[in-house]
Amino acid sequence: MSNAPPADRAGPADKVRVLYITCSSFSGSTLLSFLLNTHPRMVTIGHTTGWDFGQDPDFSCSCGELLRTCPFYRSIEAAFLEAGLPFDIRNFGTNYLLSDNERLNDILVGCLPRLRDSRIEKLRDRLVQCVPSWSSRLKQQDKANYVLMKAALEQGHGEIYVDNSHRPHRLRHLDRSGYFDLKVLHLVRDIRGVVLSHMKRRSWDAETATRVWLGEQANVLRISREFPERMVLHYDDLCNDLDAALGSIHEFVGAEATPFCGNFKEGEHHILGNQMRLRDGKVSRDTKWESELSRADIDTIFRTAADVLTKTGNRDLRELLRRYLDDT
Repeated sequence: MSNAPPADRAGPADKVRVLYITCSSFSGSTLLSFLLNTHPRMVTIGHTTGWDFGQDPDFSCSCGELLRTCPFYRSIEAAFLEAGLPFDIRNFGTNYLLSDNERLNDILVGCLPRLRDSRIEKLRDRLVQCVPSWSSRLKQQDKANYVLMKAALEQGHGEIYVDNSHRPHRLRHLDRSGYFDLKVLHLVRDIRGVVLSHMKRRSWDAETATRVWLGEQANVLRISREFPERMVLHYDDLCNDLDAALGSIHEFVGAEATPFCGNFKEGEHHILGNQMRLRDGKVSRDTKWESELSRADIDTIFRTAADVLTKTGNRDLRELLRRYLDDT
């Protein structure tokens, strides 16, 4: 079976069924990817845009094989070559990139920095499509996404691909391509847990981490509203009742509910992502913020969130925060 996409836009029968996870970093999406990949009809590699692990020749796939020799990814490479696409194990060419400068790329094809206006972004997208060289690059990236997802589903004997690439504007590109039937899952973790992760791993202060989270969530909320089939899942709900949370996702994508087996590593996975890919498959809720955030840090989170909500008047964001910060 060829994994080459249709010559133009894919017809309804040709579309790949995709569940797209959009969220902030450190929200538990790698855990969710492993859990969903245990369902017999669902397949994911996690970050569909790839995982740049530098020049480490011993970087391991979550199946235990070295990524450069993993048979699953060798089959992905074969599908790319058959479709006439270049293949790099560190960069699949599936990210929507027109510039290597991250800020400039956001201006061209991502969520516009600071200016959160969907009408302006959609106008920008139409103008970008009018530039032949940019349009050509985006079409190649569309094709790479289609080929990768089709090949992964074929190898995993699945029907629904889970794309855990986080960024909400990627949804618009996938939708524009015509190759995909999209459902959106907005994964939300307690802002305090995310802020602590940024402070520990990126050395950010509490205010910076809070403003980043608020900006990301504002973008997710406004863009996901453009897609009628969407759901919100809270990380705490997932960890507290796995079967109920997973069952709601299975129902959402039209698959039979399958209870959690107790250890997600019992199955075979080829998920790219953080060190969780190599750990045991037990599930436990991360509550480190409760003991590691200082009172001053929590006050900063509350104060910063209240300031942003007052200035923006974003009702959807206020409602999302209500669960965690009742005083906002």
